[in-house]
Amino acid sequence: MSRNLCCLLFSLLLLCASPVMAEENERDSFYLSLVDASRKDVKEARWCKIRDLYYNTSFYKTANGSAKKAMGPVAKRLMSERSSEAVAAYESFMREHGGSLAAHMYAIDMYLWNKQNMKAKKESVLPDLGKGIHYIRIMDEEETAKALATCAARGGDGKSMETAYRVADHDEAEALLQQISGLHADGTESMDAADKKYEILTVNIPDGPTQKVWFTLQTPQVQ
Repeated sequence: MSRNLCCLLFSLLLLCASPVMAEENERDSFYLSLVDASRKDVKEARWCKIRDLYYNTSFYKTANGSAKKAMGPVAKRLMSERSSEAVAAYESFMREHGGSLAAHMYAIDMYLWNKQNMKAKKESVLPDLGKGIHYIRIMDEEETAKALATCAARGGDGKSMETAYRVADHDEAEALLQQISGLHADGTESMDAADKKYEILTVNIPDGPTQKVWFTLQTPQVQ
């Protein structure tokens, strides 16, 4: 193949890719504008729109479909460096993953864990930099998690395959279960049926029966 032909083919590929990249950049920018607005007024934020957009952004793709896993190194850095740079990295992560219920539940767990540690050792594990744990605004995080869970739970109750919660991925299924019940999954099953992917999370109710909660996995459509 001649060099000129290779250059021509490469140029054609760039031309085809450019509209797709432009659309993705525009979607990312719009998504971030909604996240930024939500920080000013959590209760009036367009959380369902933010959630649906998030799963179609480059931020979700960069996290390889797991904001929870991607957040691990960010949290570890907070605890090990205890620096303003680590706090800035955390805040940037939460901005990019503001539509992830799993990320917000992780933040809530971090805050509560730190609070319990302070009771036990009288010492904060997360950096306060003389301002307290200001970067985890617990009341806003709880309000956000509640709103995102409401969006994720639309149209289902999780009691059967027919009424399964429609979630984006495994992380959102686990986070939704934790938010609505306060419990963590004790087991996971997966199955395909009628061209749909299902996850069934098993949870042990304290002093009660074992319960199975149904989820169907599907990427939210951007309206």
